[in-house]
Amino acid sequence: MDNKPKIIIEINETGFLGSITRPLELNDTTIKSIEQSYAQTVKKEVEHAIRKIQKELKANIFGFAGVINRQDKQYWKNHHQHWETIYPSIEVDVRVKTHLPKNGLINNNPGK
Repeated sequence: MDNKPKIIIEINETGFLGSITRPLELNDTTIKSIEQSYAQTVKKEVEHAIRKIQKELKANIFGFAGVINRQDKQYWKNHHQHWETIYPSIEVDVRVKTHLPKNGLINNNPGK
């Protein structure tokens, strides 16, 4: 059997800091750290949902079959009849980029 396809999901997420419960200097380094934590959280939640749907429920709600068919017609032609056994083991790579814009509402001196 040929190599199995790999699905890459790219997420570009913009979030906003609504409130801060403790004094925190919001400089570029702090915001970058928050963005990284935010990206890790989104990635973890998406990966969990994909695993559950792909491996436990075996439901193709994300349309992976259609993506593979469009991207590699020869692979699909040769393997579509085995999709039910291939689908749960397809590797999914989730890539998340986050951005927290400085929106003018951030006060570097909370509590003052």
